[in-house]
Amino acid sequence: MIINRPVNTAIQVFQKQLNSSIALIQRLNLPSSYIVILYPVADRGYSGNYFPINYLRNIAIRNVHTSHFLVIDADMRPSG
Repeated sequence: MIINRPVNTAIQVFQKQLNSSIALIQRLNLPSSYIVILYPVADRGYSGNYFPINYLRNIAIRNVHTSHFLVIDADMRPSG
């Protein structure tokens, strides 16, 4: 499938993995229409119980530059 519209994705990463995450994303050679927004969190004191899904969604939405957008969660698949 070819996507010719911007796609925004917000991803939470540990601060210590930020540089390796950036390097990985750069190696993927994503099309310029694919925007990856990294949300670094502190390495210490992270219990794994907090995942800021609403915050990440709002970051991605704030970076939309079109009149319409579609929010898809990781466990959703569009039918059709």
